[in-house]
Amino acid sequence: MGATGEYITRSGKKIHIHLASNPSHLEAVDPVTIGRTRAKQDRAGEGGKAKYLPVLVHGDAAFAGQGITAETMTTPTWLATRSAERSTSSSTT
Repeated sequence: MGATGEYITRSGKKIHIHLASNPSHLEAVDPVTIGRTRAKQDRAGEGGKAKYLPVLVHGDAAFAGQGITAETMTTPTWLATRSAERSTSSSTT
């Protein structure tokens, strides 16, 4: 589900776009989009983070009331913390 296509910029550069399907107002697709993008970044190797960018569009004004939205937005923070803790503990053993 969703849509895939290419956008051509004014300069003629092609940008590949994938729009993930969001079947409800609960923003259930947000963590899926973040995870899929992260996987693409990792698989691309060096420069992957510059090549792939997730864009989340929230459909209504209930941002604070949407638990999954807040959790999705803080996921990179706790993932970075967990990764840092792992690298610190493995370097000290």
